[in-house]
Amino acid sequence: MLVALRRVIVGSFLIIYIVMLFLVGIPLLFLEMAVGQKLNQHSIGLWKIIGPWAGGVGYTIFMMCFITSTYLNVYNSWIIFSVSQSFQAHVPWEKCPLMKNSSDFDPECARTTPSMYFWYRQMLKASDRIEDSGPPVLGLSLPFFLSWCLVGAFVINGLKSTGKVNHHFLTP
Repeated sequence: MLVALRRVIVGSFLIIYIVMLFLVGIPLLFLEMAVGQKLNQHSIGLWKIIGPWAGGVGYTIFMMCFITSTYLNVYNSWIIFSVSQSFQAHVPWEKCPLMKNSSDFDPECARTTPSMYFWYRQMLKASDRIEDSGPPVLGLSLPFFLSWCLVGAFVINGLKSTGKVNHHFLTP
């Protein structure tokens, strides 16, 4: 009964979300891009020109982009860290690590797969409970900084480098 109710709620949310996306979201995106390109303005300045009372929309769009790029850069840092670990002779998620001063495997790794153990214990250094907080994972700080540097380089180069990338990578 509860599962059926949950499916109905999720289904109705998705229907309303998709309808509003096509009725409001996409037209508003195209409006902002077309008017911004015509007026040669960024998002904040554009909404101040459209209506002085609507200037907060530009700030909201900026904050939404900043928050989204922050958590997407966390994903990018995980990817960079995983790729850097894959250059080892034996990748760490291939088999369970041995315990210190012993020839036995880590019992926690034996209960799960080696890749799950690598993800939660070695890469994220996740604790067993959410109440057990710990220090930030310093091993992910460099990949996170590198991912922000890549984003900065792409933003500085802008759209003028997109054609060059497409030409070199997408043409046979």
